[in-house]
Amino acid sequence: SLPPSIPPISWPLLSPLHSQSRNPRSLRRRRHLRNPPPHRDDTVSTRACALLPLRRRKALQAEQGKADMEARIKQLEGEKKELERQVQELKAKAEAIEKREGARA
Repeated sequence: SLPPSIPPISWPLLSPLHSQSRNPRSLRRRRHLRNPPPHRDDTVSTRACALLPLRRRKALQAEQGKADMEARIKQLEGEKKELERQVQELKAKAEAIEKREGARA
């Protein structure tokens, strides 16, 4: 029996938290988190091969989008030229009207 002034020793290995952390599955999980296992080469190449169709599809979409954008730019440039021509016509009409008004006065 211990004297009353000395508290009983608590063993950390016997506490529920420590016994839980010594579980082999959690130890393995912790080990994998710290130092993940290396990927096999065939796994990496399989993933790379799986991404090829996606990359091709994205490249084709980009090309198609580029062609559409170039066509839209040409269309807008044509509209701009037409609007500039209309502005010039209206300016000419306005100047003609101002001259007529100036000649009357």
